Amino acid sequence: MISVAVTTYNGSKYIIEQLKSICDQTVPVDEIVIVDDCSTDDTVLQINTYISQQKENRIKLYVNKSNLGYTMNFYKAISKTHGDYIFLSDQDDVWIPNKVARMLKVMALPGVQIACSNFEIIDESGNFTNKGYRIPEFIQKAPKGISYVDIKTLMLDNIAQGCTYCFTSQVRDIYKKIRYFEIIHDHQLMVIGAALGKVCFINEKLIHYRIHSSNAIGFTEKKQLRGIDFRIRHKEPRMVTLLKKIRKHHPVNDYYLCVVMHYMRLPIINAVFKRFFGK
Repeated sequence: MISVAVTTYNGSKYIIEQLKSICDQTVPVDEIVIVDDCSTDDTVLQINTYISQQKENRIKLYVNKSNLGYTMNFYKAISKTHGDYIFLSDQDDVWIPNKVARMLKVMALPGVQIACSNFEIIDESGNFTNKGYRIPEFIQKAPKGISYVDIKTLMLDNIAQGCTYCFTSQVRDIYKKIRYFEIIHDHQLMVIGAALGKVCFINEKLIHYRIHSSNAIGFTEKKQLRGIDFRIRHKEPRMVTLLKKIRKHHPVNDYYLCVVMHYMRLPIINAVFKRFFGK
């Protein structure tokens, strides 16, 4: 069974185009779970109209009674899926027709628990663009074809947008159990996938990723680091807490190395290390 988890919030401008691209895949999906986070526009009306007109019984729409926010809303949507494979989708992108087919072939490789892909950036009008936006370094340097990503790499940073993900029900089930909202959902899923098995990056542009003024989370125009707060606010880094939570349900390879690596990234420890051991 193939599921798609979608979250919406004031997405009326693009949601129908996205739903059509999901419904028209060369390999059909079995369910599309949409959780709306208290939209104030006609997003919910448009979705219901689309379901009625297209007789699209694969779509299950849930409307929150109160606003949950981006991360918790995706948790709710993912939790309501039933598939063996779960795809994530934003409300404003466009999938190319063979996205599901291509990603399922990769998911069938031995040990793969989660896969993500490259993407093409489009603007509000659907025109291709990349001017002024930073593509993640991992994607810029990725070789052609399929790359495998280990947990140590993911401890340092995420590698791709969550809207390109496909993962197994095993990843979903651990994600549901740990219920941790201090780290964005897509990075959590990547780390869980790496703990359970293999993480794959497919260097093919399988979605059109839309950049516009109302993106909840996405690429930002190039800016300086001015105004970012680098103070340590937690006794334990959030990523270390996440690893501990995962470890309660499944062994984590290189657990202690990952913990040490992450502590070494804290500004104060990094500064001390450079002072005594660096140049």
